[in-house]
Amino acid sequence: MNWTALWLGAALSFAALPPTEAATPTLSELEQQMVALDQQIATAKAQKQNDKLKSLREQRTALQQTIRDARKQQKAADKAAQANAKKAAAEKTWEGYDPQRQLCAAIEYHRTDLVERVLKAGTVDLQKANDHCFFPLADAANRGHADIVELLLQHQSPLSMRFPMMNTLMSAIEITASSKEDRTTILDRLKRQGAGVHDSVEASLPSAVIAGGDTQSDQYLKDRFNIDKELMQSGGSLVRALKDGHVNNIAWLLKNGANAEESSLGKTALQYAIDSRDVEKVKLLVSAGANVNRASANFQSPLSYAEALHDKASSKRKESYRHIIDYLKSVGATYSEKEQGR
Repeated sequence: MNWTALWLGAALSFAALPPTEAATPTLSELEQQMVALDQQIATAKAQKQNDKLKSLREQRTALQQTIRDARKQQKAADKAAQANAKKAAAEKTWEGYDPQRQLCAAIEYHRTDLVERVLKAGTVDLQKANDHCFFPLADAANRGHADIVELLLQHQSPLSMRFPMMNTLMSAIEITASSKEDRTTILDRLKRQGAGVHDSVEASLPSAVIAGGDTQSDQYLKDRFNIDKELMQSGGSLVRALKDGHVNNIAWLLKNGANAEESSLGKTALQYAIDSRDVEKVKLLVSAGANVNRASANFQSPLSYAEALHDKASSKRKESYRHIIDYLKSVGATYSEKEQGR
């Protein structure tokens, strides 16, 4: 046997193997590297090794970013682990829940099989408010569980539900649009089922009182407080989704018929957008026809409303309001006549 040829072939085969990937350093190891690097920087500084000092500081800047990223990943991993532990614990006790709670827990943990099991048992009436998650269809849609939404629609879930505690009508559209995540695909599905952006619009008690008053009283409220029945409506999907809803959800509502001039209980949609501290939502409303100078109750203009929030905001939030104020001014926002005359 030619041992030399055999040895050479084995050596060449070994050399052809891909290099082993280095293990990703743990957060603890990265922090130890930072301690060692700080010591090297201190030594270089003491010895006035300027070139070396510059290089070490650049390495420290890069390492600091790596540590920040690692901490963020660790935080996300810990959060996921906690969620999985909570889910596992809930699933162990799921069998002991009453049917309404079983349905809500299955939706929360995205267990389509368990949702289907509850629905097939026929022990939950989807036409009534759920004692644990109020409106199962809207809860699933808000969470982004499109498969469960489809299942609930197949079982004839209503598209709106009256909240018993406050006797308020709430729609699947508005609750879905209120999600901080993009839910436009699910909004499209709800629309195909017949849901609309005005499903939850109804007169509020203050609006009904104003509408039923005499002409003289109505004029007094308008002149003294800038209050009329339109301003005092309970609002619809748009105003209820503006504060927390993803900007794409807001754009979907406007594209599908929401009124940019919608108001609710004395505040305009534009003011609700200002509440969100998201200048992109403000821009969306203005592009859709919102009047930047329409005053709310007590003749407060959008501009003065934004400035008041800015003045009361924490230092972290002031910048968001400043962007909104600057934008409003750039598109012609001014103070109301009452504000200018005070």
